[in-house]
Amino acid sequence: MQVSILSYLTKSTFSQYLSVAGSEKTADSIRGTAQNLFVPFTTPGIANAFCGKTTLPLSLKGKQLVVIGMDKSVKKALAPFLTGIMQMTLDRNIATPRTDPFVFILDEAPTVRIDLATAFATQRSAGAITVMGDQDYGQLEERYGDATARTILSNCATKAWFNPQELKSAEWSSNYLGEEEIRQKQKSRGHSGGKASMNVSDNDRTRKLFSPDQFLRLGTGKCILINPGYVSRDEVGIPVLQNIKIPDEVRKLQAWSKIKWNEKVRPRLAERSPQPKLTRKQLRTQTEIMLKERFKEAERILPLPAEAQKQSSSSPAGGGSQLQDRKMIQQLKSVF
Repeated sequence: MQVSILSYLTKSTFSQYLSVAGSEKTADSIRGTAQNLFVPFTTPGIANAFCGKTTLPLSLKGKQLVVIGMDKSVKKALAPFLTGIMQMTLDRNIATPRTDPFVFILDEAPTVRIDLATAFATQRSAGAITVMGDQDYGQLEERYGDATARTILSNCATKAWFNPQELKSAEWSSNYLGEEEIRQKQKSRGHSGGKASMNVSDNDRTRKLFSPDQFLRLGTGKCILINPGYVSRDEVGIPVLQNIKIPDEVRKLQAWSKIKWNEKVRPRLAERSPQPKLTRKQLRTQTEIMLKERFKEAERILPLPAEAQKQSSSSPAGGGSQLQDRKMIQQLKSVF
């Protein structure tokens, strides 16, 4: 490692690994963790998708649309890459104030870890309009933690809460809406001295504005909608029980769009793609060639001790110390 031709910045990255050269178990643990992280990226169809120049427009202007999807069968391998791509696209396009808005829509938000807390809180002034969707509060809490999840939801100006089909999320939404105070009048009748009497008393109590069980009974299309535009004389963002209906015109347009996508748009985009048009067998062969090339490059920049000794004997004096642990060298090569 010391006599390799890696840059000093790259060598410094391996300093922690080199410091445990005397502890075989610790070194194996680090190596195994690194392999578990990088091995999914070598799957055929994934490695070549992230090689070469991107075809996505990095700076979006006007009526440009970029759609990023994820193959669920390789979600663990794709999620880190796509998270980085989306985060950099978001940051790049709102680095300076925009003349036209930048709309960032993220469905199934807990799938990737985008910095939504910052997007909702500070990037709105730069022209960003962020829309997110999630299944329930539990997924958001698992991905971001309880404190950050609450910050994200609090920073959403408009909220539409549908049936979460999960009690904890329903309780959280119900507690967020709060309680209302109601006054009930109770009447009691009695007889005294042969005369009938009636007493009226007031009974004040509180109840949930919308209880958890009511959330769990919401039908399809019904939601609690909170928007700053719903105001009264003294209050802002009054929750409203809303029944959202999709017009027939929109449904017809959706069906038309699917047909055009499958017949025209998708084939054109596939034809413009720089990725080679390969069969599954050819793709596997190409991936193996790519891996062999990288192993060869790893052997070149991380020579084994015997080869390093030859290089140091033929190089000028003062070449520095050498790493003599052969197994450590092999582990480094396998990780690299």
